[in-house]
Amino acid sequence: MKIPFIKNFIAGRELEYIKEAVDANHLQGDGRFALECNALLEKITGARCALIVSSCTSGLELAALLADIKPGDEVVVPSFTFVSTASAFALRGAKIKWCDVREDTLNMDEEFLKGVVSENTKVIAPVHYAGVVCDMASIMETARSCGALVVEDAAQGMMSYFGGRHAGSFGQMASLSFHGTKNVVCGEGGAILINDESFIDRAYILREKGTNRRQFINGQVDKYTWVDLGGSFVASEIAAAFLLGQLEHATEITNARLRICDEYRRQLEPLELAGKLRLGRVPENCKANGHIFYMLMNTPQDASKIISLMKDKGIGACQHYAPLHLSPMGVKLAGGNPVKLPVSESAAKRIVRLPVYPQMTDEEISYVVNAVKSF
Repeated sequence: MKIPFIKNFIAGRELEYIKEAVDANHLQGDGRFALECNALLEKITGARCALIVSSCTSGLELAALLADIKPGDEVVVPSFTFVSTASAFALRGAKIKWCDVREDTLNMDEEFLKGVVSENTKVIAPVHYAGVVCDMASIMETARSCGALVVEDAAQGMMSYFGGRHAGSFGQMASLSFHGTKNVVCGEGGAILINDESFIDRAYILREKGTNRRQFINGQVDKYTWVDLGGSFVASEIAAAFLLGQLEHATEITNARLRICDEYRRQLEPLELAGKLRLGRVPENCKANGHIFYMLMNTPQDASKIISLMKDKGIGACQHYAPLHLSPMGVKLAGGNPVKLPVSESAAKRIVRLPVYPQMTDEEISYVVNAVKSF
């Protein structure tokens, strides 16, 4: 690819920190770098507790354990998302109820949500698509009305804000991703954010296989033992070392990506005004992070053709999620009842994502834009 969809980058002291971790003879989790990542994430996001974990998926699975999901509990999830948003709760036996997304942001449709929740709703799991935070004021109000918890899938939300508050700071819990495709990365990794203090102590236990190891490390018990059902959610110190080097430059990374997205928008708006495509929106009360720049083509055929054209020109453009409610597992999780979610179904067929990476040059941006215009 002349211009890949993503490109690895070093933001600062990542490799230096990895060497320090190796030299310190501590490669397992919860070492110096993990603790520094947790503290920095709490400072950035405003979460009461941040714990790095092995992936955003594991963070969601940990949240499902903390929420005490039981078989039959209803969990509302947007269909236009990655499988982890639903599977984390389905693993605990939850009944998944699908929600449609908004045409302008592809985020959970807060009005549609009101018709989906019920007195049996245990969790609402909004997804902040493309680094644009959902309308969390409305979603939190709906959650309060039915007594549900809110677990934010903030996989794409690092350095994104709604009303001045960071993604993941609204619900009782949230999960971030530092997968290699995200803005701030460590290859494979994530973090659980906890905003309700009642979940914090148990989170430490569950992420350490259900043991009270933390109490042992802190000298509160003379040995640790199995006290709850948990899992192996702790991230390695190698991942934490790389992540810290990235987190220290999160603002610069975000600004670089926003510059690229702003330039795409400036150069492609004439095509939107001409009715050839539609660009994603960032509501006025949101501050995005430049995670994804996408176009919605007028037809699925146009989307397929432009992606093929891009490939011929060496550009890594691609589509995104297939709606989960139409997948075999999605239908099964919803009890076998077919659901119609028109926006999710239409957008998934028409979306085209363009390359975005911090070191992208003006010449590369122009090359991509000219390829779009040639369509």
